[in-house]
Amino acid sequence: MRIIIMLFLFVNVALAHAEIYKCYTLKKVSYQPAPCSGVSDSQDVVNVLKQSPQQREEAEGRMNAMRAEQMENQQAIQSQVIEQQKNAAVQQQLDDAQHAVAEAKQNADRAIRDAESAKQSADNARRAAETTSYNHDHEHHDNERHNYEPQSVITNSVTKSYGRDN
Repeated sequence: MRIIIMLFLFVNVALAHAEIYKCYTLKKVSYQPAPCSGVSDSQDVVNVLKQSPQQREEAEGRMNAMRAEQMENQQAIQSQVIEQQKNAAVQQQLDDAQHAVAEAKQNADRAIRDAESAKQSADNARRAAETTSYNHDHEHHDNERHNYEPQSVITNSVTKSYGRDN
């Protein structure tokens, strides 16, 4: 709507004659100093009052103010877009950092499970070694005791019998 007003003001400033033609097409409305061509669907004549130099200056001042406001709005929109892009970049970095933390936590949990499994395996191996060693020591000790006692009995008997003869 502002563009139409600006165009209208511009036409008012630029033209000194009293008639402006408003041409309608399927897609747009245009203003021109000459009658509409055969391309337009219809036309209206807009009567424009001639302006004094003071009115022309006021109209130009309003148009310049609208242009300045439009520029400010465009700059504000550009600033917002830049801020949104920065926020999106920061959000992406945050998402990446959260993903990295989650991955590191998974790796730490996996390492803890692996360490617990290795500890359990080591405990099982130690118990198995102790059991094997205990069984082996007892078998060896039992064998020595069985072997030792008869030998000592025999040795003692032999010693006793030799000692009596001498």
